[in-house]
Amino acid sequence: MKIVHPAIGRTIVLVATSALCLQLAARAGEQAAEAEFPYVIRPELGATEFAAGDSIVITSVRGNRRHLESGGRYLVEGSYTLASAERADLALYTTSHGTTGPSTVMSD
Repeated sequence: MKIVHPAIGRTIVLVATSALCLQLAARAGEQAAEAEFPYVIRPELGATEFAAGDSIVITSVRGNRRHLESGGRYLVEGSYTLASAERADLALYTTSHGTTGPSTVMSD
């Protein structure tokens, strides 16, 4: 039978405990997002145009309303690649079909 040095055993326990705590914290964050943004919204991407090497990928959209609409709050998750410049502003805008008129641009 091989005996593990006590310091190595403590390190293994510490790493395992840290990993468990991170998993629990991530799940708590997901549950908070689901409570604040209960509706899953399927994004419909329109025409896009990016500089060479740039991209945006939306992986999920959740909201406090069933559809994107003025006054609603939304959580958009995804990733981006910015290769064409040192910095850029990242913003989300929605458009609609029909005669709904202009919407205000909110800063949050």
